[in-house]
Amino acid sequence: MGSWRVVQGADDRKVGEFTLFTGTDLSSLMTSVPEAADEARRFKRSHRASSSALWGGAVVSVIGIGISVANHGNNLALGAAVAGVAVSTYGGWRHSKSFDLLSRSIWLYNRSLGR
Repeated sequence: MGSWRVVQGADDRKVGEFTLFTGTDLSSLMTSVPEAADEARRFKRSHRASSSALWGGAVVSVIGIGISVANHGNNLALGAAVAGVAVSTYGGWRHSKSFDLLSRSIWLYNRSLGR
């Protein structure tokens, strides 16, 4: 659940896997194509940051909601919950954008291969 595999060749040899928290550093596999390796490094940084925002925001939201409910709608806790939802939403948006970087790095690498 929530994981993606990167495969290579007709035999679908797994060269990387990404979860919501971690991912394989594909830049080491793409050293022969510097532009692709750069995009893979950008993906790795973006993936890590977006995962942190996504899950950090979710945790803050849940805690804020819990405190708000326990304290009869405490405004500060409710505000924290709303802020957590906003951060988590931003993290989700950025997470999808990070996979655009991964797609581009793979495309650049594949484009460099001979036919």
